[in-house]
Amino acid sequence: MRSLAIAICLCWCAFATYGQTGSGSLSGSVYNADHAPVPNIPVEAKNVATGNIYKAASSTKGEYKFDQLAAGTYEISVLMILYRPFVRKDFRIAAGQPQGQSQHLDIQLSPGLTATTLGELPALFELFSKRPPPPKGPTPRTPDEKPDLSGVWMTPPSYLLSAFSQEPDLQPWAEAIVKERLLNEARDKPSARCLPDNESTEPFVGLLPVKIVQTRGLLVALIEDVIAAHQVFLDGRSHPSDLEPTWMGHSVGKWDGDTLVIDTVGFNDKSWIFVVTPHTGMLHVVTRLRRLDLGHLQIEATYDDPATFNKPVTTTVVDVLAPDEEMDEVVCENNQYTEHVNAK
Repeated sequence: MRSLAIAICLCWCAFATYGQTGSGSLSGSVYNADHAPVPNIPVEAKNVATGNIYKAASSTKGEYKFDQLAAGTYEISVLMILYRPFVRKDFRIAAGQPQGQSQHLDIQLSPGLTATTLGELPALFELFSKRPPPPKGPTPRTPDEKPDLSGVWMTPPSYLLSAFSQEPDLQPWAEAIVKERLLNEARDKPSARCLPDNESTEPFVGLLPVKIVQTRGLLVALIEDVIAAHQVFLDGRSHPSDLEPTWMGHSVGKWDGDTLVIDTVGFNDKSWIFVVTPHTGMLHVVTRLRRLDLGHLQIEATYDDPATFNKPVTTTVVDVLAPDEEMDEVVCENNQYTEHVNAK
């Protein structure tokens, strides 16, 4: 009889504990600044007490849902390059919700770091749309019958948006840094100190014009930014064994049919890629340049850094020839920007 009483007591205690903790659900919709639903947005719910993180993603209709969240206090967040950080702290998940019902939280997002990096996106798209179309014609060739990649090239904003908005599969340390940079809206970005940003790891992609000068043994990218030029050696040499890390690394190229394959190693770990992503000195970038015709240059870049990425990341953009553009001198004089940021 005593054993039965103990068993009943234990069952009651377990039931009482479940009733106090229990679980609940959370659902809602993700909207942009124009109140249009936004699909494929990662939403995180962090249990403040345990530190456990739960992840969901918005559907094609912008809807998301968390099932079976332990009762407690949560931090609900959306951290993406495309949008300003959304963080809702102290959101309480209550246990014992009626079946089929859940607590509700709608999330409205506003333009974020990518818009800041590229300027005002609508104005930029409109400006680019007013440019004359790229010239038509066959791919020009050099005297040795290789495709001639020479010319002044510009990356359309739509491609830039795609390239800069990568969400790579990161190691935990790198993911933590990305979250920190998104939360403080990249106030410590290298360009705030007149240092190179993303163009240091991929000189052929950017908002400003890039001029390619190609010879038989050397390709030079002239960049209208903090870094003025980058060399790609085409004379058959290998990477030196005693490379000293630099912002842009050491590049050698070879032809694979009509595609120039550029292998770059020897980066320092100071630049940021994909706007806010860190990397180590192990970064290895393979870039494939293919001139599709007279007016279009396809650029495929694969970033491999096993200390940062769980798997390599590949981006593809198509630059357009801009024969009406020329390179201007660039002098970095943004010390006032640094003072303004530090004053916040």
